[in-house]
Amino acid sequence: MKSTKRTVAGMVMAGVAATALLGASSLRATDYAWGNASGGSWATAADWNPDGIPNAGTDTASLGNLGAAYTVTLGDTRTVGGLTVSGADPTLTVNGTLIQSGGSSTISGGTLDGSGTVRLQNGAAVTWSSATAPGGSLTWHLPVA
Repeated sequence: MKSTKRTVAGMVMAGVAATALLGASSLRATDYAWGNASGGSWATAADWNPDGIPNAGTDTASLGNLGAAYTVTLGDTRTVGGLTVSGADPTLTVNGTLIQSGGSSTISGGTLDGSGTVRLQNGAAVTWSSATAPGGSLTWHLPVA
């Protein structure tokens, strides 16, 4: 006859292990690239590759050349681990709040503008190698050292 105590303990441990694995998989970084040359809303999952919406401190979002000028509008609050805006085509209009949770971002072309807020948390770095300054009336919040 098997010990009930041992069987229950084994099931509990298996449940804990499964929960830990599910939690770990949701923390994985995803690299998203904008894919709609007509532009659109940041919150439209089908416009990103892979399908989804960058909104985790481990996610990265990239807007690059798609053959024509386009604008992506962020109208709510989103968090990313990094952002790349490159080439001549993209414009990222921040009318909500873009939070960079650590990681690094590169602005090497395109345009970053809007009337929202860009909030850099501790450990976040931005490299701005474009000749153009940010447009609009963006508010930048930098971490306190």
